[in-house]
Amino acid sequence: MIEANALRKGTTFTQDNELFKVLDYTHNKTARGSATIRVKVQNLRSGAIFEKTFNGGEKVKDTSLDHSQAEYLYNDGELYYFMDNETYEQPAIHKDALTDIIPYLIENMTVKISTYDN
Repeated sequence: MIEANALRKGTTFTQDNELFKVLDYTHNKTARGSATIRVKVQNLRSGAIFEKTFNGGEKVKDTSLDHSQAEYLYNDGELYYFMDNETYEQPAIHKDALTDIIPYLIENMTVKISTYDN
């Protein structure tokens, strides 16, 4: 767990079973009040971008991502299948998570994928 005031651009964290990446960070301190941390985040599952506000002492679960090279194999309409070039595992990713890159995917193309442990 890390405190919200430790969040910086590029940090990934989980909250309420959702995975977020910090895009922007501001720290506001009023004269007598407590600090307020405002972050612009991207939900890495849905792609949605929005702002979240935390009080100075709040904590979130720090999450590290593992990056690996994978080869795009094929899709069945709903799921897109990739093969990890090192372990030969074949993870499937739902098309909703790939909407921005689907037009650029070509079979046998090498891409970078990110995974994390809950």
